[in-house]
This record gives sequence, structure tokens and C-alpha cells, in this order.
Amino acid sequence: MSGAIEVKRIKAPLLIALCIALMSSFLACTAPTDQRIASDFNGVFSKEAGHGLTPVITSSGPGEGDSDNIYAHIKFDVTVSSDVAMSTAWFAGRSLKRGQKLTGGEVVMLYQKDKSSQWKLTSYELKRLPQ
Repeated sequence: MSGAIEVKRIKAPLLIALCIALMSSFLACTAPTDQRIASDFNGVFSKEAGHGLTPVITSSGPGEGDSDNIYAHIKFDVTVSSDVAMSTAWFAGRSLKRGQKLTGGEVVMLYQKDKSSQWKLTSYELKRLPQ
């Protein structure tokens, strides 16, 4: 024996399977994407604000969290697209005029990993109503 190290080639299918396994593991560890957060926010906004209002996200970013919980902080403004007397949760009791702009809203959304290690929006809280 000469003490030389023998190097074996990895077959292409094995290499592909290894890459897929590594990417799946990596994706399970990452936070929800900005696009996902924006989409979830739009769903929450339409549920809580109703029609006639158009939200504009002014900033979003991660807050505190750990490997199974992530808080996303969304700051937003609202443009009123038609005169409306609001009766839904966030804006209940307010009369808004077409063209009016409300600024400074903030929502915190909690994402948690489900049993399959996918991020799921589990709750949200309005921190500041736009004025």
C-alpha cells in the first residue's frame, strides 16, 4: 500500500439527490419571503378594513423570534378610493372621503412553523391605526 487516498466519483443522480436534500433543509430554515408577508398582509387588511381602501406597505421587516416563531412588522399607509362610512373592525365608526390618505399604520404578524416545518401566519395585531 502506497498510502495514497482513493477518490471516488459521485454519480450524477446521487449528487442531484444530495443537492435537493440540502436545499429542502435550507428552505425549511428560512423566514417567510417578503412577497409572502405582503400577500398575507393584504389578506389581513381586506378582512379587517373592508372595501374602498387601498393599503400601501411603506416598510416591512423581521422582529424578534426564534427557530419556530417569527414576527413580521408591517408599516403601511392607506389611500381611500371612494367615500365610505366604515363599519368593519379597524376603521369602525369612521367616515372616510375619496382621495384621503391615512399614514402611520403598523401591524405585527406572527408566523409559526407547522408540523411539516412550513411557516404559517397564526396571528396578527394592529399596533397603530393610520391617521
